[in-house]
Amino acid sequence: MNEMIERVKRSRLPYSVSGRNSAPGKLEEWFIDDDDNLPAGEFVAGPFASEDEAYDALETMNARAVIAAMREPTEAMMYAGWQRGVFGDGEGEEMGPIWRAMIDEALKDIA
Repeated sequence: MNEMIERVKRSRLPYSVSGRNSAPGKLEEWFIDDDDNLPAGEFVAGPFASEDEAYDALETMNARAVIAAMREPTEAMMYAGWQRGVFGDGEGEEMGPIWRAMIDEALKDIA
């Protein structure tokens, strides 16, 4: 499998969404949870007003992690850019800073 696909596969966050009653008679609250790495009662993010809101936040976190995993171009990507004459006279090393800047810009739009 190619290097970029492997990076993206490993970047998915191991979090889950969980809900609880915040107090007797109060509405449920929703959290993004990491059962394996946080003590009971501590959460990655939240509270959220609804389960849908919590899942949306988790998907945004995962999208950000996937894009960040692609921040460093692979050698094959740099070579492909060089072959097409897009990135100068070298062997594609000029592509790295350009690619990272593009990924950084994409990450700015994700809250």
